[in-house]
Order: sequence, then structure tokens, then C-alpha cells
Amino acid sequence: MWTPADITALPTAQDLIDAQSAIKEVEIELKDALLALEQAKLRVNRIRQNLWERRAWIAPIRRLNSDVLSLVFEFCGEYRWKTPLRIAGVSRHWRDLVLATPRAWAFLDVHKCYEDGDTQLIRHFFKHSAPQPLHVYLTKSQRLCCFLGNIGIGAAPPRRPSRAVRAAAPPLAMLFSDHLARVS
Repeated sequence: MWTPADITALPTAQDLIDAQSAIKEVEIELKDALLALEQAKLRVNRIRQNLWERRAWIAPIRRLNSDVLSLVFEFCGEYRWKTPLRIAGVSRHWRDLVLATPRAWAFLDVHKCYEDGDTQLIRHFFKHSAPQPLHVYLTKSQRLCCFLGNIGIGAAPPRRPSRAVRAAAPPLAMLFSDHLARVS
């Protein structure tokens, strides 16, 4: 690779030609190095994926039979009500198994779902928990007591619910109407 004889001197016409040629060589070398780096990154990712798959294949959790896993999923659902959703994302086998474990879906924090406006999630839990009894978690929020009191769950409200709560009550009542016998 060409380098100038005197870096402080002004370049001659030949120095300019040599410098431009050297710049092209360095640009090509850089392009090749970047391509090699990308290929190396892809190779590292393939190796990591292969390593992950091998470790997953020999993981002790794979030795548990479906009955034991179902019990674990039930406990997880009781401990944290959204856990069945996360379990379903682990693998196809776990998804099938947690969907076939109604008790894992029987624990539900209706207040959080309903406050977020996620009635689909409530329906999802109702669908997958059948025929198990539902364990519905409620906060001490007066709003929730107000509109749940109207459909037979919890105590009657001590005061008249706000307009927003009255407007929200019918959809929640409709969600629970088919499942009241299962709520505990």
C-alpha cells in the first residue's frame, strides 16, 4: 500500500494518482472486512442458536411428564394470573398443555383487565378455564364494587356509582352473565 514519502510536503501529480489508488484499495479492503464481519456475526448467531437448542434439548424440565407440568402451570396461574399467557409462548408443547389445563386459567384479575379495557382477555380466560370454578380477584376499588354489586358479585355499593361506572357496567355484566355460577 502506498504512503507519502513526506507527509508535510504538498503532493505532486503522481502523489495524487498514487493516493487515489491507495484510497480505492483501502475502501475495497474495508468493504471486504465489513462483509467478513457480517458473515462472522451470522456464524456466531447460528452457533448460539445451535448451542441454545442443544441445551434446551437436555434441560431437566423436559423430563417432567405432562401431568406434573400441568400441576406446575396450575400453581403458576394461581400465583400470577397472567402466567398462562407467558407459558403458552414458550413452546408448542407447553402451549397445547396449558390450553388443556383449565385450572391454570381459572384465576383472573378482572379489575386490571377491565380497567385496561381488555375484555377479550377476560373472555379468553373464561373460555379456557371452563368448567373449573373461577377465582376472580378484585381490588377494594369502590368503582369495581359498584358495578359488580349490580350483577350479584360482592357487596352492594354504599353510594350511587358514577356515570362512567354506570356506562361501563353493562359490558362487564354481560361478560359475567354466562359464568356467574363458576365465580368464587
